[in-house]
Amino acid sequence: MSTFQLSNSQAVAWLKTLGRHSVDLVVTELPTPRRAPAIATQLKNARSARNQWFAIFPNDPYPGLFEQLFRVLKPNTHFYLFCGQESLFVVKPLAEAAGFRFQTVLVWDQQRTRAGRTYRSQVGWICLFEKGQRPLSDPSQSELLSFPTNGSSKPRELLSLLMTQSSQSGQLVIDPFCTDSQIPETALLEGRRFCGACSEEAQHTALRNQLSALPGITELLTRPSAPTGPLWAQGTAQMALL
Repeated sequence: MSTFQLSNSQAVAWLKTLGRHSVDLVVTELPTPRRAPAIATQLKNARSARNQWFAIFPNDPYPGLFEQLFRVLKPNTHFYLFCGQESLFVVKPLAEAAGFRFQTVLVWDQQRTRAGRTYRSQVGWICLFEKGQRPLSDPSQSELLSFPTNGSSKPRELLSLLMTQSSQSGQLVIDPFCTDSQIPETALLEGRRFCGACSEEAQHTALRNQLSALPGITELLTRPSAPTGPLWAQGTAQMALL
């Protein structure tokens, strides 16, 4: 029997509630920003702005995310991140600065047939980061993965491959950006435990109901805090999975 726990909270805040070295595998995708990320500019010489070069750096959209992911992952574990080409050049140095070792980029052939304005978009990118050193279950697997997709959905066969390569039955898989049921469903159906966070309340409720309806799946709830009394008596919600 597989178990899951889904929190209605922001990703980084939720990760801070997890114990150190408590997670076996991370599979996630950063949410698509609603607008282009801001660019922070800083003058090299603040006294005179005229004819000065600016030092330009992309802002980190989720401060502390990679540090928290590194903290909660056990030694010798993997972290898979679905991302676009542009995001790849931003997340790689952020993850490495947090302590991860960049292993490789898996190229996902999505087998798209619909043409666009320029070249037909057909590939996706999956960054594999490593904490310590963990061998894959099947090192003969190619870095080129070919699985058809329908819209923005991730095929269960693809997610199943990643989880089988980097985790075992009964281990804990997390997704701090749970926007749909693809990752948690695959983890649960593959015999893993799952824990995740969804910041939108309506989406969180719908996802909980969907996961609870899976056969043989049990939801583990957090311990409610006392409504009254001094702060020391209220306690904190404990992650039942960990």
